[in-house]
Amino acid sequence: MWIWYVASSIAFPAGAAVEADGGSASLIALAIDYWWLGRPGVRTLGLGVWVAMAVYFVMKTSDVQPVTPADTLIPPVGQRLLVAGDAFAFLSR
Repeated sequence: MWIWYVASSIAFPAGAAVEADGGSASLIALAIDYWWLGRPGVRTLGLGVWVAMAVYFVMKTSDVQPVTPADTLIPPVGQRLLVAGDAFAFLSR
């Protein structure tokens, strides 16, 4: 059984390094393990290693591409409504 934990602990940093959403997987796994499966806090501490890795990757990659106010485009309100309507129409298919 421990082989799966080792394999996933090796694969998790690779996924977190490649995709930014990989960091949230540890928090989701911790929430499912604790609240949905109802395991005691002592048994969920093993996922603390994943949370620590996710925090490390977030801290390490947060300054790689700094965002300045000149980089962000704030569209007018009418254009925001069109974008929101487009997203809603796409998701409601």
